[in-house]
This record gives sequence, C-alpha cells and structure tokens, in this order.
Amino acid sequence: MKFVRLFLLLTLCVSLLVGGGYLLGTEAMFFGILISLSVLGGLFWLSERIVMKICNAELLTVYHSPTIFGAVKDLCQKANLPMPRIYVVPGETPNAFSAGLGRRRSAIAVTEGIISHLSADELRAVLAHELMHIKSRDNLVGSLAATFAGISGMGIGRHASAKLVADDVSRLRRIGRTTLTGFKSAVAPFAAMIIQSLVKGAREFHADERAARLSGDPLVMANAIRTMEKKKHQMPLYVSPVVAHLFTVSPLTTGRFARLFNTHPPMEDRIARLEHLARNSKRVQA
Repeated sequence: MKFVRLFLLLTLCVSLLVGGGYLLGTEAMFFGILISLSVLGGLFWLSERIVMKICNAELLTVYHSPTIFGAVKDLCQKANLPMPRIYVVPGETPNAFSAGLGRRRSAIAVTEGIISHLSADELRAVLAHELMHIKSRDNLVGSLAATFAGISGMGIGRHASAKLVADDVSRLRRIGRTTLTGFKSAVAPFAAMIIQSLVKGAREFHADERAARLSGDPLVMANAIRTMEKKKHQMPLYVSPVVAHLFTVSPLTTGRFARLFNTHPPMEDRIARLEHLARNSKRVQA
C-alpha cells in the first residue's frame, strides 16, 4: 500500500510541474523539474536531514541531553530498533517528530521545551510514539511527501518571481501580477492535497496504541497528547506546514494552513482510544 501511495505522490508532483509549465512557461517547468530531480537524487540518502533543515533542527548529542538519549536507547532495546539520530528543534512548545526512509536511516527530533513541559513518563511515551512510526515505516511516505510538496512548489514559485523582475517582455509580464499571485497561492493547496492523500490519520492511532504498550501506560500517552495540544495554543511552534504531519501533535493552530494541512485525528478521539485501551488492560489484569 505504501508503494501505491508513493506512485500517487510522483503523479501529483508531475501534475504540479506540468501545471506550472502551462501557466508560467516551459522554463519554469524545467526549472521545477531540475530542482525535483536534484532533490530526488539525494533524497534516499539525506531525507531526514532535508526535513531537519526545513525545521531548523540541530543534531543533539548525549552530552547535551543524557535524559533523552537514555530514554530513546532503552525504548529502542525494548522495540528491537537501531538507535536513531536525535535532533532538537527551536521552540518551547512540547512536541516531537520522526523522519527518514527506514529503520536504519531514521531520526527523531524534539523541541527545546519538551523536557520542561512533560513529565519523564510522558516524555518516554512521546518518544515511543515516534519510534513506532519508525518501526512501521510510516516515515517512508511522510518524509517524501514533505520534501516533494515543499520543494517542487518552491522551485516553480521562485523561478516565477525571478522572471517577473528580470524580464519585462516575458510571458509572466503578459499574464500579470494577479495571475502570478494566484498561482503561488495555489501551491499550498497542491501541497496539502499531496500530503493528505498520502498520510493517513489512522497511523497516529496505531502509533499511540503501540507506544502506550511499549512505554507501559496508555493514560500517560493520553496526558502527553492533552498537554501538547494545550501548550501549542499558548506558545505556538512556527514550522513549515509541509512538515506538520510528521509531528506527534500537529503544531498548526488556526487559519488556512491549519485547515489545509490537517492530517491528525482530533485530540478527543486519540485520548478516548487510549482511555479505552487502559480500561481493557485493567480488565485483562483483573
């Protein structure tokens, strides 16, 4: 199924490039293709690093945060996973995400404020959630979607802006500034369509439940989700919408991007499923 979604991703990206060429000229289309192919060439080796770059994340070492490294190492041993690279994202909002194309080429990123706003058990639950995404290879599609959606549209948009300034008799000048503005605004819905068609909300339910079993208590995972949802409104985390689907809790709050790039199930539904899992676990133990 993941390979079907990958094929759909490529089809949508090609449609975006062809549409750009139709509106802006063949030069814009070829410029977008050139950027996309350049990204594709290094994508399978550097996918998680590209996503980290989009998020302004920096590599974290064990000396900077032995607590996070210790928790990830212990969870990896329990889940039979290799140790991923760990990054830190600027921002006080507690959140995390994972990226990469496989179990052996993967990374986890946490925000600067995750330790101060979550308890030790809640932090372990969130890290377990991201490790379950890695184990299920959810990021194979998610990382590709984030990179293609962001960079393909950006390539055409930047070329179009340069043409508008540099060439007074170009096709763009004849089309006019209004058409250009409309096209650049349409890049966001295209990117949203790509991501929403490939990233399924059910993957968050599965990761929540598997993380709860790995970390030991479904209610801890539920509390972590509740806290992260609350804090993101109090102290918003400003990241590109095309990577929002990778986070444990979507960092988008309100506005057009929050509606367009909504790939997470409602918080209430996630918490309800975890509470149901906790009640069933108690019945089994009794």
